[in-house]
Amino acid sequence: MNKAIEKKEGKEIKEQIAKLNKEYPLVPHTNAGRLFSTVRRMKAEKDIGIPINYRSGFAISVKTGKGANEMTEQEWENFYKDLSEELKKDYPELYISLFPEGNEVMHEGFSAQEGMPLDDFVLSKMSKDEKGFWEDFFAEVEQVIAEKEARGKVRPFAPTVFLKEKYEEAITKYDGGKYCPVKQLGGIFTF
Repeated sequence: MNKAIEKKEGKEIKEQIAKLNKEYPLVPHTNAGRLFSTVRRMKAEKDIGIPINYRSGFAISVKTGKGANEMTEQEWENFYKDLSEELKKDYPELYISLFPEGNEVMHEGFSAQEGMPLDDFVLSKMSKDEKGFWEDFFAEVEQVIAEKEARGKVRPFAPTVFLKEKYEEAITKYDGGKYCPVKQLGGIFTF
């Protein structure tokens, strides 16, 4: 292949990857968040046709020991299918958010640790006010946890009056019960 064409294609691919990094970031969170962000990213990379060797190597297969960007086409497809099926089985509401046509697979009985991630991607889709609320809310959560731990308190902690009010607002005004990080607060505080 001609060097000029390779350079142009490489530049276009790098621009596409930069766009993916912005619109579909890979976020290390809970298992639900990691799995969701990985499948979401792999789906986006596949949908726009990024060559495998340029795709993210964030996910590593236990079967092959390879990063997703080091696999053959068939290995990548099998890995993507396995991760998608795991998401579908373990976190059906997250699966449905990526693959709306799969909404007939809803399961009941989600554990308290499951729910939607509240990552940069999700926050970017919110209004300025709602995004600001969540940023302020979790800053307050972190501050209260740090203060309680510094005083040697044991979990679950009694929340401050202010934090309890903010938590109630999170649940009622912003439907916070659907988000994984909010559900996890039940094990940290006695709301």
